[in-house]
Amino acid sequence: MTRAEPTKLLCPSLSGGNNYFPPSYSKRTKLMYIPSMSHCNESTLDEEAIKKGVYFSRISKQIERNQSDLVVSDPLTGEVKKRVRSIWPNVSGVLSTAGGLVFTGYADGSLVAYDDTTLDELWKVNVGSGFNARR
Repeated sequence: MTRAEPTKLLCPSLSGGNNYFPPSYSKRTKLMYIPSMSHCNESTLDEEAIKKGVYFSRISKQIERNQSDLVVSDPLTGEVKKRVRSIWPNVSGVLSTAGGLVFTGYADGSLVAYDDTTLDELWKVNVGSGFNARR
């Protein structure tokens, strides 16, 4: 962002990517399973804050629905092996098992089990309350 171009599209958004939502490493597949927010937002320089001497202030604007990806990557190379999109935010973390399952929960209350190699959804149940790793 510059004063000449005060607004930029940030992808992933400021709340995006992976923050404190715990990923999971599988000894079986040797892969990481990472919950990741995948939506974008607009960020604009805050001219009023700049006038007050706060030069790195910005105003963020949500422009898309919060969505998330379950990203599978090789931790040694960083290569993304697979990705599955959810229309719901994932702020709960991931659990991988020695039995070949990957579990995660979404903000709509869905607890989902995926196959650890194909990321095929094996089953899903809505428990009635959203999952959230935040306090």
